[in-house]
Amino acid sequence: MSMPIAFYICLTLILFIFSGTDGYFEHRLAQCRYSSKDLHGIEFIDSFFFNKVEDIRFNSTVGRYVGYTEHGVKNAEAWNSDAGILGQEQAELERVCKHNADLHYSAILDKTVEPHVRLSSVTPPSGRHPAMLMCSAYDFYP
Repeated sequence: MSMPIAFYICLTLILFIFSGTDGYFEHRLAQCRYSSKDLHGIEFIDSFFFNKVEDIRFNSTVGRYVGYTEHGVKNAEAWNSDAGILGQEQAELERVCKHNADLHYSAILDKTVEPHVRLSSVTPPSGRHPAMLMCSAYDFYP
């Protein structure tokens, strides 16, 4: 059997083994949150989930891990006592978030679309007032 075919067969078998309805699922979500255009308002959040429940989170504003489950609290205590781990997480703020801020702002956040505004006279359902002015805005960003 050639190498690529053997690889795909092994990959398929592994997927079948782990694709059942039972099992455990873990994922990690790293986020950069931008609150203003200057680099002072950036926050890095690194969350760890197990079976859709967030166990532990690192927040660059807090500067340490916070555990939300029994397992997460134990890991938070261990990881917070390791300066190397905390340093790596803090470095992600600079390496990922601040490094890519200009790209994100120019590609997405600087884009604006003027709203389409419609002003109309409506009769309220209660009938206490003969008419009201209703202002509606459509198709704008942000």
